[in-house]
Amino acid sequence: MNRIQAFRAAGPAAGTMLVLIGVCLGGSVRADETAPLRELTVETARGLVGKSQPLDLDGVTSLAADVAAVLAAHPGTLRLNGLRSLPDDVAVAFAARNGELHLDGVTAVSPAAAAALGRHRGRLLLRGLQTLAPADEAELARHDGPLWIRDLTTVTTPRIAQDILVRTDGALDHVTLLSVEAARVLARHQGVVSLNGLPEVSADVATVLSGYDGPLQLNGVVSLGAMQAAAFARHRGVSLCLDGLRRLAPDVARGLAGHAGGLSLNGLTTLSPETAAALATHRGRYLSLDGLADVTDAVADVLVDYPGGLSFNGARQVSDRAIAGLAGRPLGWLSLDRLPTISLQAAQAVGRSGREIRLRGLGPLPAETVAALRANPAVRIGSGQGQDR
Repeated sequence: MNRIQAFRAAGPAAGTMLVLIGVCLGGSVRADETAPLRELTVETARGLVGKSQPLDLDGVTSLAADVAAVLAAHPGTLRLNGLRSLPDDVAVAFAARNGELHLDGVTAVSPAAAAALGRHRGRLLLRGLQTLAPADEAELARHDGPLWIRDLTTVTTPRIAQDILVRTDGALDHVTLLSVEAARVLARHQGVVSLNGLPEVSADVATVLSGYDGPLQLNGVVSLGAMQAAAFARHRGVSLCLDGLRRLAPDVARGLAGHAGGLSLNGLTTLSPETAAALATHRGRYLSLDGLADVTDAVADVLVDYPGGLSFNGARQVSDRAIAGLAGRPLGWLSLDRLPTISLQAAQAVGRSGREIRLRGLGPLPAETVAALRANPAVRIGSGQGQDR
């Protein structure tokens, strides 16, 4: 039996002695041994520095500046993700560090702390940082090394915009304020850009984002002016989603109608014939109006000449006349997936259409009505009567 086996056989007390002997002899301190620590003294910190790679101190919830100065000398990765705040003097201590530093628990920093962190060298992780004034963001953007920021709600510098874009792959729904300079970075992204947290978009930002050639999601925008609409009309991505709009004036609708891709306005709960007429001039791939609970005859009459796909998947009340008119369009598909039932007369109009028409929310129907629908080989109906989806 070797000495280690002998210590283990002797019980817990001997095991504790073995750990102490290992430390005294210069053995490394494992991360799981430091995890229970909540506070550090200078002496304890000195005993930890250089002993573990990485040095995991995520259990530490507060830190004094003199302790931070000692830890800053650690040659490997330093993890302090348990810190929820970062005092200025602690940030200044870390400014002298040249090595990877994890501070993912910090949600906000002061101007002085932001400036200090901007002087840190090495990989810096601040993935929990949420709030930062534009001037402080500019200071942090001076950081010379890989910078990991993900959850910041205000994005005003190109450097930070690029970093967040890489970390989120274009999903920036947490962003509530975007500068023109940051928008220019996003406009060059290859992939989806989702900005569903923006409550408003200036005309300048809209102009910049119109240069983006991918799907653009702005479902948090609750109001839109004619200037922004005209700017978005120049967007050449496959789709533009503005599902946060609750109202749409005819002049704004005319501006959006110039968009060449799919247009989603699922937040609209009512639609006037005048606004519908403006949207009817849209020549993109589709128009989605899933927020409408009913499609009036007046709106249907205006949209019969619309050449793209039409989605009314929120509508539960559509007259026979409206269904016949929309189904008889020479171009474009029609989706009414929440319509609960359909009359024989409307079903016959669908059967004569030949266009793709989706009615997958229908309940049980008489056999004659089902047969009328199936006369159109492109119809998609539910399974309530054994129909094909």
